[in-house]
Amino acid sequence: MDVSPSGGIVRVNGTAPSSYAFTSTFDEGTSVSLEAVPTSGYLFDNWTGNLSGSINPTTILIDCNKSITANFSQIVHTLTVQVSGSGSTTPTVGTHDYGEGTVVGVVATPASGWQFDG
Repeated sequence: MDVSPSGGIVRVNGTAPSSYAFTSTFDEGTSVSLEAVPTSGYLFDNWTGNLSGSINPTTILIDCNKSITANFSQIVHTLTVQVSGSGSTTPTVGTHDYGEGTVVGVVATPASGWQFDG
């Protein structure tokens, strides 16, 4: 059985492998438990390969060679920037998506004859 994640780990029978892609051999007829655990800033989406769906944790029966991928996605938040009065901003006015945990510097530059109020 091969297991590959990106954005998290997969516990195989309760133990996280030390590296990925992880390959292990199990006797035919063995039940193997899999648990996808996202790292900070990620969510578990689904399983692909010889396992499908999003049930987590789950158990598979070893009846042939298996290759399984745990799919994770980054948590994204939207920053909306607006200007009241006259001036510009960095990032520009509008909506901007950032991955969770991203530090975004915001600069407000007043137009001539205007001042920044807060």
